[in-house]
Amino acid sequence: MTDPMTPEGRAELRKLLAKATDRPWIAEYSGPTGNCVIPHDAQSTLEAVAFTRILPAWHDAELIAAAVNALPALLDALDQADDHAKFLESVADINDTHAGLWQARATKAEAALDRVRELSEEGKCWGGADAIEEFIRRLDEILDGDS
Repeated sequence: MTDPMTPEGRAELRKLLAKATDRPWIAEYSGPTGNCVIPHDAQSTLEAVAFTRILPAWHDAELIAAAVNALPALLDALDQADDHAKFLESVADINDTHAGLWQARATKAEAALDRVRELSEEGKCWGGADAIEEFIRRLDEILDGDS
């Protein structure tokens, strides 16, 4: 049995679909001997692709026809889901990289701000302590996203 959750399994199912009778298939009541699934252009139930021999198996024939008819779209949806998952993984990797870079920049900015504070406390900066305190306040606002 092929696993439709893998690309290889879906490829195998597509090969089987390509070799099978053309779709769509329809369920057909065949009388007291059972039911059948026939191609949409069949001239009689003698051209059936499947028979259900259990008397109350009308729903089995409907299920077989519906499953075969839906299979191409379901396989496409699984492919799209795989592609989307791969895309999200790549975006997550990029975001992780960027988050690390931004964290490093923020750490350097905080260190620079701490150094400015130290210098202002020592009175070694031009413009005096009041100008440095205003500068630090504005830097804090920028780093905190308040401005």
